[in-house]
Amino acid sequence: MVVPSREGWVLSRLIIVDQSLKGLGGHHFDYVLQISQAAARRNAEVVVVAHQQFTNHSTLQHYARILPHFRQTTYSRYSLLAGLRAMHRRPPLMDETPPYIKKLVPEEVHPRGADLSAVDPIEPAKQNMPLAALSRNWQRFRERGQYFLKTIQRFAGRIQDSGGRTRGIQTFSTDCARLFPKLSLMATDHVFFTTINDLELAGLLVYWMGSPESYLPHWHLQFHFDAFCGRVPEYRKQYRTLDPLRCLFEDIDNAVPTHQLHYYATTAAIADQYQRLASHPVSELVYPISDAFRLRQPESFRVVREFEVAEETDRRRASDANYKMVGSLGSDRQFPNRATAFATEQISPVGSSHNFPAEPLWSPQANGIPIVVAGGVRSDKGQKGLQEIWPELQQQVLAPGLGFLVCQRKEKPKWYQQKFSLEPRRKLEENEPQVQYVPHPLSTPQYQQLIRQAGIGLLTYDPSSYANRRAGIFGEYLASGVPTLVPAGTWMADQLAKSQFTYHQQVLREQSSTVCWSHSDFDWTPWNVPTGSGGITFDGSDVPAYAWSPELPSATRIDSTDRLLSVRFHWTWPKEAGTYCRIEILFYDQQRQVVGLDSSSVGQQHPNTAQMALFRIPAHATHFRLGLKNAFHDRNATIQRLLVDVLNPQQSVPVGTVGLAYDALTQIPARLIELCTHHGHYRHMARQIAETWFLQHDPTATVAQLFDTESRTQRWVA
Repeated sequence: MVVPSREGWVLSRLIIVDQSLKGLGGHHFDYVLQISQAAARRNAEVVVVAHQQFTNHSTLQHYARILPHFRQTTYSRYSLLAGLRAMHRRPPLMDETPPYIKKLVPEEVHPRGADLSAVDPIEPAKQNMPLAALSRNWQRFRERGQYFLKTIQRFAGRIQDSGGRTRGIQTFSTDCARLFPKLSLMATDHVFFTTINDLELAGLLVYWMGSPESYLPHWHLQFHFDAFCGRVPEYRKQYRTLDPLRCLFEDIDNAVPTHQLHYYATTAAIADQYQRLASHPVSELVYPISDAFRLRQPESFRVVREFEVAEETDRRRASDANYKMVGSLGSDRQFPNRATAFATEQISPVGSSHNFPAEPLWSPQANGIPIVVAGGVRSDKGQKGLQEIWPELQQQVLAPGLGFLVCQRKEKPKWYQQKFSLEPRRKLEENEPQVQYVPHPLSTPQYQQLIRQAGIGLLTYDPSSYANRRAGIFGEYLASGVPTLVPAGTWMADQLAKSQFTYHQQVLREQSSTVCWSHSDFDWTPWNVPTGSGGITFDGSDVPAYAWSPELPSATRIDSTDRLLSVRFHWTWPKEAGTYCRIEILFYDQQRQVVGLDSSSVGQQHPNTAQMALFRIPAHATHFRLGLKNAFHDRNATIQRLLVDVLNPQQSVPVGTVGLAYDALTQIPARLIELCTHHGHYRHMARQIAETWFLQHDPTATVAQLFDTESRTQRWVA
């Protein structure tokens, strides 16, 4: 029969599989909750399959039957995916060169300063020749022994990885074989894996091949972690190491050709990565954001009378830590569908075992704008990197009262707190209001309050790990109208660049009458490679292609910080995404002393259009040095039609909108000063795009994208 549908409302069952979901807190729980709520609004039955350690939570049980089942999570150290390898601090596969390709004694084991071209070192004295020869022979023997030991360790690691991958595939396949037959899969079912890695995909294939009825439902598989390491220009040298993943996609196409498979990714950049390996289409799935973060809250629906008693019962039961209302496999209990009862109602979680802070979340004695560092402390999120800039951050931002830090961290014993402290060089006074901590995780309402009440969202994520990955906290900040500070060259910075481009064009139009200096004919050092149209070629070396400016006009207010420097250019080559031009500016006074420095990494978000960056000129600057380099790669890049303008507005003009990006951690204090000084402007601009951003990430659109695949792939089922 044909799968039934009525006016876009598909009568289906959505089985959400998140093998990493263990309980309250984090974006695994929030993601599943948003999908469950949206699916319930479509009158679909929802089943959530979580990790076997899942702890009960009343809110999710209003929308779905919960099945704790899977024995392992997605975060496997044996995965080939670059994103998971980086999370476990393991080198990329492309760095694991087979031993026989290297020299017998590689260069890195030689002592520093040794001359490898010399046949023998200089002998100290003739009478010491036997002793010197013995020393050389012993040194060579030790070096070869170290090399062979590293070789054995490398092979042992590969054997261990092979065994770990085999166990991971077998475990996941067995869990699937135990789960899905008991759910009695049908043609109207949709099975959605919120996150899946290569081992789980292989285990799923093993289950599919041994289960004839698995061809009935729609299988939705979403990839969240990078397959390739780095950015697009680095992909070409990684194809050989990712051949196993490419072969896995080919095996799936050949082994289960009748299965209805739908591949997704959380960002367009990650979808492009997997599309390079798979012949099956890979599309970007709308990433859901809770409507609790929505700036313009819709009117809440009245709860239907017949469910009011059930709601109160669930609240009382959830207050008991020993009570569990979790579904079991094979259970015949009728699960109530409360789609109409809780259409948009946000039910507060109760009965949690976490020690939550009392309201408000931070001390009223704090001065300035709350700068929130949300999320758990993790290596790829880089919160500990703030220790490097702590003196500047405290002196320039916190002590003057421009802002105060609010950081989430996991509750630890007092003897362990120092490892999570942001003030390693001095001990803060007790109850220091300018640096405050809140637990991780928070309850759902308190976490939502933390994001919505933030003045500035600070994200210190690793640029390499998040070059293509989506950050859930970043989306919540934007939906709440909170300006953000993010690392350059990441997916987050690319989202901000869309608004930055429009704002910079607006500033140039409005301040066109204040342009007091323009220059385009720079004498570049160390090279200037023309391309026939005034092009400038540069690479990613430590010393960029740079040029000195003529003296700025004396008519400008030299003692003012209101002057702006605009840099515009057009990209010539390469055209592929992932290449950024880093513009470095050094400002000098009349004595040629450095009075300021800044930089900005500009990508290619707007093809065939002038890219631009805006800088604030420090007081007393009369000259500047302009430098260009490839921000993240060593390969050459070419731009053309470079134009630099100096604007002399009558009042201070912000250099950005919605948020800012930084190239290095050392730039964070200066960026925070800019955001705090012009906070009204940034907050206003962030609120202007908040509603549009939420509508682009509405959970209803996510579920619609999943269910609409049914109408595109309708077929007759015997």
